[in-house]
Amino acid sequence: GPDEKTVPNFKSPDPDYPWYGYDSYRGIFARYHNLKVNLKGSKEYQAYCFNLTKYFPRPTYSTTNNFYKKIDGSGSAFKSYAANPRVLDENLDKLEKNILNVIYNGYKSNANGFMNGIEDLNAILVTQNAIWYYSDSAPLNDVNKMWEREVRNGEISESQVTLMREALKKLIDPNLEATAANKIPSGYRLNIFKSENEDYQNLLSAEYVP
Repeated sequence: GPDEKTVPNFKSPDPDYPWYGYDSYRGIFARYHNLKVNLKGSKEYQAYCFNLTKYFPRPTYSTTNNFYKKIDGSGSAFKSYAANPRVLDENLDKLEKNILNVIYNGYKSNANGFMNGIEDLNAILVTQNAIWYYSDSAPLNDVNKMWEREVRNGEISESQVTLMREALKKLIDPNLEATAANKIPSGYRLNIFKSENEDYQNLLSAEYVP
């Protein structure tokens, strides 16, 4: 039907990096991204960025493409592919748990309803900020002031931003795991996608990729 969008199909020149990673967002706002990975036109998987200081993968219609290698996510993998992870007392299991909790409760999994009422692109933005909080030790000093400019410029509504701030606070709450009604299921895992081109961010899938 008219709603079906074709999944971009690109073959990597390097067999070690067969996954294609891209930004599927086609709008005009620099703050928005909607990252995906797929293997030669397979099912698309939602993804997030893992390195704040590097480039986002290029958009789908770009002349050059970004390719990735799939790696099973674990505490040590998260630490080695993150630039400046928020690791307390070298506790890698905790780093992994924190990131899994963000993904499980963020877009699109939304296991405990934190994203309810938040538009998709805004929910992605909230989830990405929470991931950077752990993967890159992004400061997020005052969540209550985030997106003030967008509200002032009439780009995001006050009501959306209120929900976004509340959701972000919940995602980075150190007690999230203890207080959430729906806990991460046992065996819940994610994948890291290592970028072939080091100037670009590594990616993290929002679900396990078999």
